[in-house]
Amino acid sequence: MKVKELITMARSLMMDNMSSTHLDVYAMTHVNVLIAELFEENNGLRSKRKKTRLYQIPIVKTEDDELIYEEEMLYNIMPKGLAARFLQDEDDRSRYTMMQTEYMNARSAHIVLVCDEGWNV
Repeated sequence: MKVKELITMARSLMMDNMSSTHLDVYAMTHVNVLIAELFEENNGLRSKRKKTRLYQIPIVKTEDDELIYEEEMLYNIMPKGLAARFLQDEDDRSRYTMMQTEYMNARSAHIVLVCDEGWNV
């Protein structure tokens, strides 16, 4: 998945007017913070699948950069986390709280799945 696809998914979750550009100002910063935040969880999933762990946190620089995280992260967790960050910037506390809760619930479900398979958090 490319960064621009993640941003589009997050904006869709927010029901954002896709023509608005104010979210673009900090989008790459938010994506990189999210990548760092989910680094160990993603590595846990990679280990469970007997894939090579990532040894450093990936950094993306453009919206055309490819995100190399596992599919669960890319399609279930990261869009919710990015949408929550965008909503926090919007200063919309109720929508932010709702999306942040969805994001944390998705992360918790993922951690339980990985832990049940033998990865210690």
